[in-house]
Amino acid sequence: MALKSNIRQEFRVAINAMTAEQKKNESETICNHLIARFNKERPRVVAAFFPLPSEPDIWPALRWVQENGQLLLPRMIDTSLCFHVVEEDIQMIEGPYGIREPNPTLPRVDPVYFDVALVPGLAFTRTGDRLGRGRGYYDRFIASLPDRTRRIGVAFRCQMTENVPLEAHDLPVHEVVQP
Repeated sequence: MALKSNIRQEFRVAINAMTAEQKKNESETICNHLIARFNKERPRVVAAFFPLPSEPDIWPALRWVQENGQLLLPRMIDTSLCFHVVEEDIQMIEGPYGIREPNPTLPRVDPVYFDVALVPGLAFTRTGDRLGRGRGYYDRFIASLPDRTRRIGVAFRCQMTENVPLEAHDLPVHEVVQP
């Protein structure tokens, strides 16, 4: 869809215009929000993503999960994501698109056990609508989650918008954590 493609490009430009200092400061604020939430709610199993340079650096929050619960990170298999337990950063390897992912020998966990799923995207609305990168990996992942799993988008301020174009397969998150 041309409209989605154009909007994705606009958000890529906005993210790329951020300084390293802005990304660092906003990432720290996002992590503080996530850690405060995790301290309160104590999720046991958290599915997350390995942050790309254009995404908020959520590693401090992911380390909290490693210390207090079970961190799951995705590995691409064809057109799907499967999630593996990651206890140490050294258990990651380079996967498709140059994205780090868990070694396939690590234990795999079925989405039925996920308490929280942290979800990336290029743009989000305050009501949880999400525009991804266009390959549908996270739309398919969100569709696989049980209703009880809390879906949380993670975004810089510049990724928030009033609305995004939606299609039938575009599924929302419950909330978006931003600075």
